[in-house]
Amino acid sequence: MPGRDIATRSNTRSTCGATCAAAASDALVEALFPAALALGKHVMIGGIDAANDASIRFHARLGFERVACFREVGHKFGRWLDLIFMQRFLDPPGAARA
Repeated sequence: MPGRDIATRSNTRSTCGATCAAAASDALVEALFPAALALGKHVMIGGIDAANDASIRFHARLGFERVACFREVGHKFGRWLDLIFMQRFLDPPGAARA
């Protein structure tokens, strides 16, 4: 859902519990896969703060693989942040395009 931020997700988790929120988050992202494929997309990419272990596990659970790490590319709250890129193929790697 566009505009959905971490504060909103955290609020949702506090009202329905972690299991409910995880299932809802999974469903939201999984709904994007067929929509993106229908638009002719081949890969989805997530850019994640390297210190955000929960987000990395979330993406891995949905089939994303870590493909890159950019060191100190962001600065927030007085510290440098590393950025991890994770990707998930929507159709098989090397699939022919129509």
